Amino acid sequence: GILPSTNFNIHTCPSLSGKTAVITGGSDGIGADIVKHLLLNDIAQVLVLARNESKFQNSLTNVWQPAAPDRTDRVRFIACDTADLAAIDRIGKEILSTLTRLDFLFLNAARSFDPDYRLSYGVEITFATNHMGHFHLTQLLTPLLVASAPSRVVVTSSSLHMVVASKFGFDELVSPTPPTSRGPAWDSWYRYGRSKLANILFTRALAQHLPEGVVPNSFFPGSVPTEASAGWKYLIGEFGGSMVTVLLKLMGQTLEQGAATAMYLAVGDAEEVGRGNYFVPVAVKEETSLLAADKEWAEELWMWSAETVERALSSEDKGE
Repeated sequence: GILPSTNFNIHTCPSLSGKTAVITGGSDGIGADIVKHLLLNDIAQVLVLARNESKFQNSLTNVWQPAAPDRTDRVRFIACDTADLAAIDRIGKEILSTLTRLDFLFLNAARSFDPDYRLSYGVEITFATNHMGHFHLTQLLTPLLVASAPSRVVVTSSSLHMVVASKFGFDELVSPTPPTSRGPAWDSWYRYGRSKLANILFTRALAQHLPEGVVPNSFFPGSVPTEASAGWKYLIGEFGGSMVTVLLKLMGQTLEQGAATAMYLAVGDAEEVGRGNYFVPVAVKEETSLLAADKEWAEELWMWSAETVERALSSEDKGE
């Protein structure tokens, strides 16, 4: 990017020999670059939970193989859609039963701007993908994170959490109709921002619920021109969306700069990064919106999320 603040050099990471990571959405974009740097620093094992195996294979061939040709056998693909709570429940339990340690949990998968409004397990699909699946995966893997401490949870959020100007009601998240009446473009933007606000609130609550040895933080990777940024076309049309992509390539952050803050939160000094904080490129602690700093609301979201997951999975078991 143009004159980015830089508090961390991604090429100075310590050795990760013997350590294990799980990352959602690690098959392309920023996630794939995080995986690349984990491999470059000799991590023992990386489980990539993602929807698209062809993207995984593309990153294997074009990103990880050139960077770390003798270490790509350390990466394993697990087909997973974070909007699918039953799949998350099954996969999380399988990981818990097969891994002996978990040093890093990167919650990176995301659904970007999506004008198609629908529910998944009774929850609006952008919120389900970006928050609910990650919430339940973390629930399941918490015993492994605690047993492996010191360990880290790194949550990918966005500066667009600030588009949410007031508290939303939890009933809004399960409504069969969109939350706004301003059309699908604005609605998709708002729903994305709402889910990214939830990511920060979730991280705040994690810092209260997890023991000191597990360090959770969230970050905004920056304005990185990834496939997800193509979602701007839903807001401002095909031409406007293509112009945004061009501007991001000229003025935004690179994939490496986007991944650098995630790596900093994974390997940086625990006292320096703190717990429950929010960072922007590169590795700069930043204030969030007042809503995202509300720890009481973060706890309310935690309780609602836990109850909703339990109810959804119970209905699934009963075949409802």
